[in-house]
Amino acid sequence: MTTRYPVCLKNITKQYTVEGKPAVDDISLTIEAGQVLALLGPNGAGKTTTVKMIAGLVTPTAGQLTVMGYDILAQRRPAVGYIGAVLEGARNLYWRLSAEENLRYFGQLRLVPRKQLPGRIETLLAHFGLYEHRHKEV
Repeated sequence: MTTRYPVCLKNITKQYTVEGKPAVDDISLTIEAGQVLALLGPNGAGKTTTVKMIAGLVTPTAGQLTVMGYDILAQRRPAVGYIGAVLEGARNLYWRLSAEENLRYFGQLRLVPRKQLPGRIETLLAHFGLYEHRHKEV
């Protein structure tokens, strides 16, 4: 699918509670192919929530968000195939889960087909030398 802007946000809002202040309030932006974008702001400004919405990890409350022309709500599977994000912070891996459980969790988030997931987990554990430690908490 071709589009002028690989990532397009139009009037995106994310509100976690009905009575609370929106985490992201009516943001619109486009990201062109090859463009580098930095989101700057204080803690609580909505930077991480915005990136998570683009990556398909958080659902916008309102607005339209497309990735490579795919609507992130209606066509999540093809859209997230174009996005990779590593978010800074303590939640890149869940320390109370094992390496195998973390891979399963993130594989499910990335919509890896259920039948393929065990094999991919095993391959990754072996590749990174973690197979014998797969059941230990990270």
